[in-house]
Amino acid sequence: MRWISALIVFFFVLTTALAQPSLKNVERITISGTEYVRIKDWAPAAGLTVSWIKRDEQLLMTNRWCKIELKVKSIMSRFNGLDVRLSLPVISRGGGIYISRIDLDNTLHPLLFPPKNAANKKINVICIDPGHGGKDTGKIDKLHHEKRYTLLLAEEIAQLLKQHGLKVIFTRSRDETLGLPERTAIANRHGADLFLSLHFNAASSRSVRGAEIYAMTPAGVESSNSGPGKSGTGNYTGNQNNEKNMLLAYNVQRAMLRGTGLEDRGIKRARFEVLRSAKMPAVLIEGGFMSNPDEARKIYDPAFHKKLAKSIVDGVLAYRNIVDGNAAR
Repeated sequence: MRWISALIVFFFVLTTALAQPSLKNVERITISGTEYVRIKDWAPAAGLTVSWIKRDEQLLMTNRWCKIELKVKSIMSRFNGLDVRLSLPVISRGGGIYISRIDLDNTLHPLLFPPKNAANKKINVICIDPGHGGKDTGKIDKLHHEKRYTLLLAEEIAQLLKQHGLKVIFTRSRDETLGLPERTAIANRHGADLFLSLHFNAASSRSVRGAEIYAMTPAGVESSNSGPGKSGTGNYTGNQNNEKNMLLAYNVQRAMLRGTGLEDRGIKRARFEVLRSAKMPAVLIEGGFMSNPDEARKIYDPAFHKKLAKSIVDGVLAYRNIVDGNAAR
């Protein structure tokens, strides 16, 4: 699978050489205080060809290296096959199809034109946050507590990261109660370059399954689980890395799905405490559903833990290669 990872990195290195398209000559409209950009104008400036999958309903934008699918009146989009949730629906106005400036800046542009780290700011320190702990058990499935499996996964991830020369710090390394603010405070104090919060999911329906990942919600819009729409919420510390948050989420989710075969539940947005307060790019990973019998068996299986850990590390390394500008790693 190494050649696939190399191809992914090559795509991002190639697109990074292209500048983000200027919106100077792109038609824009404002609806209820929100700026939208006409896709027909923006896409060619971004090096993309536009066509209809289903006229007036589903749009396709492609270049040599990527495929973006958008649905009119929907926040659902796919970027190279991955479910990437927009913050606001794509809209139709006066015969044109428009996407919000918020989604261009914080969702599509970071994937099409990845941000770079400064030469003196390479990725060296990863903070791993095993969710829950101590009195906070997390999800419970009979004798199985989420807190135990997040810690086991964290240990597997740390071992692999160290093999790649990266320094690892934990928010917790044993079964202890730890408040949410203290988790990112630990990462911030140690000057971590990335923050990974590890969790497993649960739902009322036993049929729900799959992996999802959360990046910080941009200011002014609702989080994914609140439904699309505008919000009066402003910027938090975690918003200073909006572009890198999305790029990290994309690479980890892509690698996680490829490495484990879990279903894709999407790259989503949330204002979780651990994402709000992080001074570095941060994601919260949900590695499957303990409430789903099939996925629960996997989550409790040490062999699956190794597979999931390797996939997450592969995503982190792909991200590092992109932002550090070193595709040869």
